[in-house]
Amino acid sequence: MKKKAEILAPAGTMDALKAAIANGANAIYLGGNSFGARAYAGNFGKEEMQQAIAYAHERNVKIYVTTNIIVMNSEVEAFLRYVAFLYENDVDALIVQDIGMAHLIKKYFPSMEIHASTQMTAVNSLDTEYLRQVGFERVVYARENSIEELKRIQEKTKMESEAFVHGALCICYSGNCLFSAMTTERSGNRGSCSQPCRMKYQLEKNGNTVEQGYLLSAKDLSTITKAEELLDSGIHSWKIEGRMKRPEYVATVVKNYCDMATNAEKISTKERLSKEDEIRHIFQREYTTGFLLGDENKNIVNPKSPKNKGVLAGNVLYNDKKRKKLGVKLVDDVEVGDGLSTGEKIGRILKGKQICDCAKRGESIELDYIGDLNAGQDIYKTYAKSIMEHAAQSYQKENLHFPISMTLSLYEGQNPILYVCDDEGREVTYVDNMIAERANKAGINEEIAFVQLSKLGEVPYHLEQKNFTLESSGAVFVSKSDLNRFRREAIALLAQKRQKRNTRKGIDVEGIIACWKAERKRMLVGEEMRKKEDRQPFFSVRCRNKEQLFAAKEENVFRVYVDTMELYNFAKTLFAEEQLYFVIPDVVTEKDLDTVTEYLKNFGNRFLTNSPGMAWTYREQNVVGDYLLNLSNSYALKAFPMEQATPSLEWIYGEERQNLQEVFEKENVEIPVYLTPMLMISEYKLSEKHKEKESEHHVERKGLENASKNIWEYDERNTEDEFWLVDQKGNKLFVCSDLLGKTKLFGYEKKELNVAIVELYQEGFSHFRIEFLKEDRNTARQVIKRYKNYLK
Repeated sequence: MKKKAEILAPAGTMDALKAAIANGANAIYLGGNSFGARAYAGNFGKEEMQQAIAYAHERNVKIYVTTNIIVMNSEVEAFLRYVAFLYENDVDALIVQDIGMAHLIKKYFPSMEIHASTQMTAVNSLDTEYLRQVGFERVVYARENSIEELKRIQEKTKMESEAFVHGALCICYSGNCLFSAMTTERSGNRGSCSQPCRMKYQLEKNGNTVEQGYLLSAKDLSTITKAEELLDSGIHSWKIEGRMKRPEYVATVVKNYCDMATNAEKISTKERLSKEDEIRHIFQREYTTGFLLGDENKNIVNPKSPKNKGVLAGNVLYNDKKRKKLGVKLVDDVEVGDGLSTGEKIGRILKGKQICDCAKRGESIELDYIGDLNAGQDIYKTYAKSIMEHAAQSYQKENLHFPISMTLSLYEGQNPILYVCDDEGREVTYVDNMIAERANKAGINEEIAFVQLSKLGEVPYHLEQKNFTLESSGAVFVSKSDLNRFRREAIALLAQKRQKRNTRKGIDVEGIIACWKAERKRMLVGEEMRKKEDRQPFFSVRCRNKEQLFAAKEENVFRVYVDTMELYNFAKTLFAEEQLYFVIPDVVTEKDLDTVTEYLKNFGNRFLTNSPGMAWTYREQNVVGDYLLNLSNSYALKAFPMEQATPSLEWIYGEERQNLQEVFEKENVEIPVYLTPMLMISEYKLSEKHKEKESEHHVERKGLENASKNIWEYDERNTEDEFWLVDQKGNKLFVCSDLLGKTKLFGYEKKELNVAIVELYQEGFSHFRIEFLKEDRNTARQVIKRYKNYLK
C-alpha cells in the first residue's frame, strides 16, 4: 500500500488558510485570540474562526486550533469557555500544552480530540504512553527527535505522530525554554517569546572569546529533499511551521511538500532541489535537515545572520556613483520587481544601452543604485516577483471541485425537488415552494436543466452530465432563474452539511462551568480544613558540588538533590539514603531511554524529574516533578500521581503568584525559593570548542554505569575550564553539559522569594527548595540560614 502523510499547514490569516487549502493541505492549524503560542500572529477572532472552520470543512480539510500555552489558575474558566466555543463550532482537534487543561478537556468534553503540543517536550515512548493515558490522540514530537527514534516510538506505542518538516527551529527543546520569560518577562510558554536566541552573543572559555555572532540562531528546517525517508518513517502528519508567514509563503511550501508526499518516488534529485530552491526564494535563514534527519551539529545554526537571507543574485562588479549605476554579474535570474538585499526593488535592468525586463544567470547587467556596495560584494534577491505572483494567483479563485451528482424531479402540479449527493455520500434534498406547471410549448429538457444546474461558479463542486438525471412528467415548465434558485439553495444545504464534520453530543456550557466551580469550591474548602497550625517547614537543597553538600549537611536540611553518581555516592557518606534524590536528566530521548532506565537502578527509587513519562512510569516510587513540567495551575499540579510537584517558575516568579493560595493539597507541592534558573536545554553544542570539552566530560551513552569516572561535574576540579555565553549588554550566562551531553544554559540573575516565603508558609505550603549552581560552601550556608530565619 502506498504510504500517505497528512500535510498540516499553518494559517495566521484567512488568506493564508485559503492559500494552504488551494495548494493541497489536508489540515490547517491556527490560533484564536486567546491561549495560543503565537500571540503576534494574525490569529482568528470568533467570527473569523467560524468562517475558517466552515470554509475548510466544506473542502474536506481539518482544523486544529492551538490552545498550546500554560494556563494560570485565574484563566481556567475563560479557557473552558473557549474550548466550549471551539467544541460547538466543530473544530477537529485542539493542540494542547497544559497537562492540567488536558485533564479538564477530557473530563468535560470527552469527545474533543486533543493533540499533545511540541511544547510538552514528548520525546520518548514513556512520554507517549502517559499522554495516551490522559486521552491524547496524537503527539507532536520534539524537533530534536530523529527519524529512527520516531520509528521506534511508533513501533512501541502505535500512537498517531506528528513532526515538523519545514520552517523555523527553536534551538532549545520547545516548552523547556525560559530564556525569554526569565530575562524579558515575555514568555514562550505564554505565546509572547522575545526570541533572545536570535540575538548576538560571544562564547568565552576561561574569560577568552572563542566564538561570536548569532550563536543560538538556528537555520530553518527543510526536509523536502528527503521526503521518502519521511514517508518510510511512518510519521502520520508533516507539520509546516509558519503562522506568522505571508500567504504566498504558505502556498509555495504547501504545494511543494504535497507534491513530494504524493509523488516522491517519481521526482528526481534535481527536481527536489529545484523545489527547495523555489521555497528558498520566498523565505530562508539557510537550511538544515535538522536533528530529525541527522544533520551535523555545525550545520544547525547560522551565526552570521538571524534574518531572511534571500538567494544569492550576483556579485558586484563596480559601483559607479557618478552615473548612479551598480554593475552586477548574475548567478541567478532576475526581473523587474524583484527585491534585493540593498533594500530596493529592481526598477529597470540595463544590458549595455538596452533596457530589459529580465536577465539570466551568467549575464552582466547594470542597476540603478545609490549606496555603498563595493566591487566583490554579494547581492541577494529577497523577493522573487514571479514566484510570489504565481503563489498569490493560486488561491485567488476556487480551484477545488469535488464531483457531485444531481437529480431534478419535475412533475406537473408538484413542488420541484433537487437531490444532490457529494463524493462522500452526503445527500441533501431541496424542495422548492413553487408548483410546477404544464408548459405551453416545449418543456424543460435534460440538456437545458443540466446547463443551468452545472453553472456552479465559485463553489468547490463540479457536475458532469453523466451524473445528472431529470425525472419529469413531460412538458413541464420552470424558468432558468428557477433552476438557478434550485441550484443555489441545494448547494447551500450541501455546504452546510459538509461543514459539520464531527458528530458530537450537545453541551450545556453554563452547566459545565457550574460543575467545575462547585468542584473547585469543594477542593478549596477541603484545603482549608487540611491546613495545620503545628506544621514545620521542610527545606530541600539541590547541590552541584561537594562544598554545597557540606553546607547542606551543616544546616541539617530535609532532602538533597544531586545530579551525578559521584555526588550521590559522596552524599551517602553525609546523609541517610532516604534523604537523597537523584536528578534525572531533563530530556531523555528515545535513544537514551533504555540506558538511563538501567542507570536509575543505582539510586534507590527517589528522583527529581522534568520528564512526563518518567514521572508517570515511576509514580509508585518517591518522585518529585520539577519546574520544566510547566505545572501552572492547580489541575496541572495534580496531573501526576507523584510524591510532590514543583510549580512552574513563571507561576512562582510571575504576576500570578498570589493565586498559589488556590493550590489543592499544598503539602504535595515544593516551591523553589532560591535558584539560578536553567534558561535553555539544547541538543545543539554551542561551538566545536564546547563540543570538545563536552565530549571529555559527559557520560558515554554506552557506559552510564561508570558515570562516577567521567561525567561533567560542577566540581572544583573542573573550574579551570568554564564556558560562558555573553550577551551584548555584558550579561554572562553559564554554559555546561548534562549527563547525556545536552547543552544547558543558566541565567545571569538569581531568582529569590526572600521574605515572600512567609506568605506561602502562612497559606499552607511547607516544602521549599534551594538550588545552588556555583555557590561555595560559605555562601550556600548563608542562603540556607537566611531562608530558615524567615520562618522562625
